[in-house]
Amino acid sequence: MIFRAGLLYTLAAILIRQAEAFLTMQFYMKPEYFDVWSKLMMPGKGPPPAEFFVISLLFTFVSGVFLAAVFDLLRPVMPKEYWDRVLWFSYLVIGFWFVLAHLPMLLLINVPFGLWIAWAGTMIILSVIVSALFARIIR
Repeated sequence: MIFRAGLLYTLAAILIRQAEAFLTMQFYMKPEYFDVWSKLMMPGKGPPPAEFFVISLLFTFVSGVFLAAVFDLLRPVMPKEYWDRVLWFSYLVIGFWFVLAHLPMLLLINVPFGLWIAWAGTMIILSVIVSALFARIIR
């Protein structure tokens, strides 16, 4: 159940993040931001190498399994209604992510503000979708 939820998280994240990357590609192509990206993602000019996608897939799957396990662990204290459960977990994930990762990123990394906003939107959408998936799968 947790493994399956992690796989679904991975699939949803890939689809949503690929759409976001397509829509925000102009930020990734600006030479003034080339130094922002990791050497794994952009070892040189051009698209990321295959290794980046493999490692990204692995990290995404691990994140999905972790979030599914947290959902399962917190299930006894969640509301019983489906949409209440979805929103409860979404708010929790978005809140922790925003405070612990997204706000500090703005202070520490020279990321274009428009891309920062796009990443926030992507994370909010992903959190709600996977919370809905988890609420269906993990009972």
